[in-house]
Amino acid sequence: MVTQLDIGGISVDVVFKDVKNVHLSVYPPTGRVRIAAPSRMSLENIRLFAISKLEWIKKHQSKLLSQERESPREYLERESRPITVFVSVGDDRGTTEPLPLPVRNDPRFRLTLRL
Repeated sequence: MVTQLDIGGISVDVVFKDVKNVHLSVYPPTGRVRIAAPSRMSLENIRLFAISKLEWIKKHQSKLLSQERESPREYLERESRPITVFVSVGDDRGTTEPLPLPVRNDPRFRLTLRL
């Protein structure tokens, strides 16, 4: 169950979970605020907790909003990119290690990835 609180002009999503402690998170890129709280905790106590952390929330929101974001990439149809393919090779202990697989530049060898 998700409940929304408005605290100092900031919208806070409150999620009640089977946890012991209150978890406060500010998510990029928009600075969305979420509080995961124990099921037994009252909404008024959560509101008081959020008010006590308002300065921390605003600091982290401004930090996230001031960070540069990578612009979405535009790919042209049939555009090619150099790639490195990794395969996982296991040993007798059951561990795996990614190893680069050389891709030859040979017209007979073709690897097509569709995203």
